[in-house]
Amino acid sequence: MAYIGRDVQYGTLEKQDLIADGSQTVFTLNYGVTTAASLIVSVGGVIQEPDTAYTVSGTQLTFTAAPDAGSNVYVVFLGKELIDMEKLPAAGTSGNVLTSDGTNWTSQAVSAGGVDGITSSAAGTAITLNADNSVNMGNQPYFLAQLGSQVTLTDNTFNDLPMTTLVDSQGTGYNTGTGVYTAPVTGKYLFTGCLEWDIYTGCQHAHLHLDTSNQVYQLFRMQPSHANMHRWSTSWGMSVHMDAGDTAKIKVYVQNASGDKWVYHAQTFWAGQLVA
Repeated sequence: MAYIGRDVQYGTLEKQDLIADGSQTVFTLNYGVTTAASLIVSVGGVIQEPDTAYTVSGTQLTFTAAPDAGSNVYVVFLGKELIDMEKLPAAGTSGNVLTSDGTNWTSQAVSAGGVDGITSSAAGTAITLNADNSVNMGNQPYFLAQLGSQVTLTDNTFNDLPMTTLVDSQGTGYNTGTGVYTAPVTGKYLFTGCLEWDIYTGCQHAHLHLDTSNQVYQLFRMQPSHANMHRWSTSWGMSVHMDAGDTAKIKVYVQNASGDKWVYHAQTFWAGQLVA
């Protein structure tokens, strides 16, 4: 039968047939509804008035008078509850999560393995949110090391800088005997540092390198415009990809500097941390 107005654009209107025996007034609906006006109820082809001819509570439909036996009785659902409150678990499940098989709800404890995208350590402290809403990652790899003693550089070769004094660290990977850092996990590491040196007489150029398992990065290069350089201070930073087990260290190269060449330990540091 045609009608005036637009057809339903979204969703479907569910219909349920009921069997009347002439005495039954209470029927169970297939879906819970919030109000009697959420249903169209027909008895013998006559539309019934909500809250007068019938009332509704969840999935229970109650008629004021029992429909005659053999009457054609049906309901059309205009709206359904998203959650059937009567089927939710009883109290005492605080802190649990709800799961559903499409009909019934079950309360269960949160999985110890975490959720997709966020995992926890065995102690549950991989990531914590502090009272000031700052994020703390207690196991994030990090170190800050200082040059153990003043280094006298050798001409025309790469000199290792033994940053053997570990000032601060989080996690493992830094070798205080060699000043070599070994990445504990695969990721993007940010290395930063500062270096102070004296180079005298005839130096053509000097280089500062970050030497990793996969690549050598030139951090700084200088070509003196005069015979002597005194107390040069250099700061640097470099972000690199490292696989678990890759190593990193700092090296210096000086070409044809005939006089004294030093790197001072009190002002020379480097640091590394996993950033991604």
